[in-house]
Amino acid sequence: MVDVPALVAPWGNASRHRRSNNAIISPGGGAVSRSVSHMRALATYVFVLALAAASAAPSWAEDSDRPRYYLHLRGQDTNPATGVHDHWGLSLGANLDRYWGLELSADTFERRVKSAGRTLGEFGVVALVPQVRLRYPFLDDRLVPYLVAGVGVAFTDFNDRKPITPRVSIEGAEQTRLVGTVGAGVEYYFADNLAVGVEVKYLIADDTTLRINGARESQQVASLFTTLGLRLLIPEHRPQPPVATGEPAPQRLYLGARVGAAISTDTDAFSNVDIRPEPPAYFGTGNQFFGVALGMDFGRYLGVEVAAEGYEVILATSALGSLTEMAVYSIIPQLRVRYPLYGGRLAPYAIGGVGASYAEKNDTKQPGADLDIETSTWGLAAAAGAGVEYFVASNIAVGLEARYVTHRGHTIQINGGPKASGHYDAVIVAFTLRVALAQFGR
Repeated sequence: MVDVPALVAPWGNASRHRRSNNAIISPGGGAVSRSVSHMRALATYVFVLALAAASAAPSWAEDSDRPRYYLHLRGQDTNPATGVHDHWGLSLGANLDRYWGLELSADTFERRVKSAGRTLGEFGVVALVPQVRLRYPFLDDRLVPYLVAGVGVAFTDFNDRKPITPRVSIEGAEQTRLVGTVGAGVEYYFADNLAVGVEVKYLIADDTTLRINGARESQQVASLFTTLGLRLLIPEHRPQPPVATGEPAPQRLYLGARVGAAISTDTDAFSNVDIRPEPPAYFGTGNQFFGVALGMDFGRYLGVEVAAEGYEVILATSALGSLTEMAVYSIIPQLRVRYPLYGGRLAPYAIGGVGASYAEKNDTKQPGADLDIETSTWGLAAAAGAGVEYFVASNIAVGLEARYVTHRGHTIQINGGPKASGHYDAVIVAFTLRVALAQFGR
């Protein structure tokens, strides 16, 4: 038996970076959007569960002296102790030898913008930093402490405006600035090409100045990150040979991630509101979409998985404009029928299932601040589609997938008026990442 661990993508950030250099905070009220944090928290739980399952069995696992490329995925979501919110990052890099490596690190996070004790919105930061990585493997090269440092740039903006009375103007948030990083981490190899670890890194940056109602106020940019991460490396030390035709195909437990766009198809499904894309939708129509899945392939052709996914839309009217954001989730058991080609490297597949839908109202906009908007929560969800994936390693596949996902049995009521029944339907186009956790029967 060969056992390989999990991968989950923390970059599925559907955070709303609505760029505005002269943002206006409008009257009213509304809760902070929680949909993205919920999905990423779920991804973290699935990741920990997968790690526990994968670590339960023996496997070949060690770092290497040979040059290898890697993708490092990491995140912490929100840390009240450091004031960092919705933090996720990734690095693309290469180990040059036993000790030295180079990488391009990307981190996205937010800090709260406050004035006079009130939260006005969020200060978004995206940092791109080339880094040098120095590591020292020991304990048979399974445990690898390391240091990172670099200099790069950060892009900032103001987003997720909160409805506040009286109106508040905010200027000067959109900037490009020089930043640096210094940090340390330790990771443990529990498969030939996968390592899990923790990292502490400090983003070095000067404070910036915002103009809030014309008054200059300091906004912190420098931040401390404390993250859980997974490093995925290629090539493998000991790649598993493909299963020959006629041999019994093994069963494989896997973890998957989907990141892409949800394009709403029936925008007038409710009689009292329209469904519109949530900025910054891709190309103005594709809402940011993120999902995770835990599944099992049974032999060569069949598999099952449970997928948890979500995206956000805007509820609006032609008279008032945007009223509120709506987070739409689904948890769907799905059957996957695949047909491996080219020795199992390429695998087209069909996928579909029926499960539960959940819709949650959040982030009320100024036109909807004085309205009583009631929305139902639970409903029925179904999905059907197809995809294709390519195995870049014996236990790692990347791919592209398209599905039609419907959320049925939902209602919307405004100011005590009649309830309008409707649905949230979308075409989902997503990049996929699938990693085997464990293999049985071989």
